[in-house]
Amino acid sequence: STCSLTTDVTTTGTAVPFGILSLDTFRVGSQKLTVSTNAVGGYVVTAIQNNRMSNLAVSPSYIPDTTCDTGTCTHTTSAAWATAAAHPGFGYTVAIENGTPTIAPTAPNYQHFPNAASEEAPFQIMSNSTIASAQAVYVCYKISVDATQPAGNYENQVTYTATATF
Repeated sequence: STCSLTTDVTTTGTAVPFGILSLDTFRVGSQKLTVSTNAVGGYVVTAIQNNRMSNLAVSPSYIPDTTCDTGTCTHTTSAAWATAAAHPGFGYTVAIENGTPTIAPTAPNYQHFPNAASEEAPFQIMSNSTIASAQAVYVCYKISVDATQPAGNYENQVTYTATATF
């Protein structure tokens, strides 16, 4: 259980295999990010996806980025996302595991990753303004699809970049 959710996807350091998705039902996975630095100004961790969750073999087909329950969350603003039915998409939230980093978004709010293919800037998900030792967060991923989603294998890449501040 992370981010106030029960995860149902077994992840690795490099993969979040959601597997077969049921219609109008969330699948949840998480990965732990840990940062240590002796930089006196701390650090910043940003995230960006290469493109929407895509299946290029089907014309291409995309799982939409979440717009949350209200239809208002974006790659820079978050909102509650508790209902899978009628709110398909792929999104994330962040929860502190260790230390006192500043994080965004925080549960129950979600947003989607900025998209490099659309030339969006990476989003700051974690930071601290001082020296840090083993500060850790969970990035919790949520996905749901509806009956209009074409079947197939979908994938994308999310890149996390940690930058020390001197």
